[in-house]
Amino acid sequence: MTIHCSRAASISAMTAALALAFQPVFATTPADEAAVVVTATRMPTRANELLNDVTVLSRADIETSSAASLPELLAAQPGIQFSTNGGAGKSGGLFLRGAESRHTVVLVDGLRLNSATAGDTALQHIPLSQIERIEIVRGPVSGLYGSEAIGGVVQIFTRRGEGAPRVSVQASVGSRNTSDLSAGVAGSHGALNYALTLGRFETDGVSAIVNPSHASYNPDADGYRQDNVSGRISLNIAPGHSLAANLFYSDGVSRYDNGASSYDHRMLHTLQAAGLESKNRFLPGWTSTLRLSESMDDVTNHSSATAKSVFKTQQTQAIWQNDFRTPLGDILAGVERLEQRVTSSTAYPITQRTVDALLLGYQGHLGAHRLQASARRDDNSQFGAKTTGMAYYGYQIDAQWRASVGAGTSFSAPTFNQLYFPGFGTPTLRPEHGNNREAALVWEQGRQRFSATWFDNRVSDLIATAWVGPGPWDYRAQNVQKARLSGWTLTGQTTLAGWNARASLDLLEAKDVDTGRWLPRRAREHLTLGLGRDFGAWSVNSDLLASGYRYDNTTNTRRLGGYAVVNLGVDYRYAPDTTLFARAVNLFDKRYELAADYATTRAGLFAGIRHSFR
Repeated sequence: MTIHCSRAASISAMTAALALAFQPVFATTPADEAAVVVTATRMPTRANELLNDVTVLSRADIETSSAASLPELLAAQPGIQFSTNGGAGKSGGLFLRGAESRHTVVLVDGLRLNSATAGDTALQHIPLSQIERIEIVRGPVSGLYGSEAIGGVVQIFTRRGEGAPRVSVQASVGSRNTSDLSAGVAGSHGALNYALTLGRFETDGVSAIVNPSHASYNPDADGYRQDNVSGRISLNIAPGHSLAANLFYSDGVSRYDNGASSYDHRMLHTLQAAGLESKNRFLPGWTSTLRLSESMDDVTNHSSATAKSVFKTQQTQAIWQNDFRTPLGDILAGVERLEQRVTSSTAYPITQRTVDALLLGYQGHLGAHRLQASARRDDNSQFGAKTTGMAYYGYQIDAQWRASVGAGTSFSAPTFNQLYFPGFGTPTLRPEHGNNREAALVWEQGRQRFSATWFDNRVSDLIATAWVGPGPWDYRAQNVQKARLSGWTLTGQTTLAGWNARASLDLLEAKDVDTGRWLPRRAREHLTLGLGRDFGAWSVNSDLLASGYRYDNTTNTRRLGGYAVVNLGVDYRYAPDTTLFARAVNLFDKRYELAADYATTRAGLFAGIRHSFR
């Protein structure tokens, strides 16, 4: 069975679904149980007090989701689209509010984890089994996080330990010889909290390239294997004073098609991050946090049994942040230093740079009026100083309704590939700049919520691949493009006749300002629907992800059709500490492409067990 989506039909179906999902009902959860978010302001803040456009995913959300990977999970969230060059473990692109992949800051436990050569983060190598919580902030936040935060920030928190010690295991198997195993221990003992999780994922996968006329086409399956570990330990040395250390490690091997050759292209990709943190409440209204960290993104490409290329990024980061609670609101003041070093089989004339930053933040309210603001100055050893900021004003109309407006500036420094890659890089490139405006209307009552957010982000000096001549293959990275990323994000969640329903609809215009053409691989309409319910020990969850058509190239001559994919999950609580689960993905075996010629996940069935020992 296939599902075909015309633009008119998809908009009508999406509007009807949202209208149904947004019917208000009585609250079932007190407002004071709202999740506490740290990414949006860098200070702990209840989600229902924020003026940013934010999504929070808990461990329970991850476990009930039908997603098999972090990219699949994120692609089902408001404001996010994703492309992939094949099946599990293959490289892809994350488009947050239509921005480029390199325009989203990805943090793991507060640590930057990205490639300074490619510019993005290999999300496909961060396993769901290691994640406790995810916070997504949509919109430019360079005023808090500096370079790359044109589209927003995704922060991933690994597993935590508290309460009585417990050992947990999870195991699942399924289609295409897929297996996913993880085990962990977590808990606390007096002033000590600890967590350690180990995992392994393996699959035969699918053939990465589906077009037989492609030069690299080979119909064999292109598998993926990954080993991973995360750990955290913290010690409360005195009331208001704690020390913590954390570690994350992921090692993946992914195969790609290599034409008629019997040797498949192989990519070995290691992600690693480790940090130390000291948090001290020196005064009732003053908390100081000092964090030191080291992260690594290490890629080795094997194109044959003897040929290989290496791209390795190491980042050292030091952050000293001070939070002050005053009668007039909360104030943040901090300093940061980031050092990036590149090691590669490719000769780069410059292989390191440093960034020193100062940042200030404020959030407060006076009666029904709310304010959020931040400013940051980054001094980059390659590009000099850059100051960015953002400000939001909100008005609480009544107990349920809130309106807000905001504006912010952002920037992204060129990557080492854009600057120095032989035959492509341009050392004189300037940073890309964003200028954003947005407005939002929110209704919420307990867990029932509706939001409508309009945004308009103008990005100038956008770096694109441009022909510089005289030869037909003389292309270079150039500051030649201007983009406008504008649109609406509508979200809602409610309860209908005992069913928990959620929906999001993105209406996006991501265009090249000069040509009027659409930026590649971004759909104009993107819809997600979720429906779930508990039946005693049983729970059922279903998801629909639908997208309009996109173009695969900048000239808009290669069109990728729209699609709709349905996933279904069933859980059975066999005992208080034991859950059996099954997931059916791409239930109707929809064939579609997120990047021209490359495969996506076909229909599959997976089943497993989660168990805890106390």
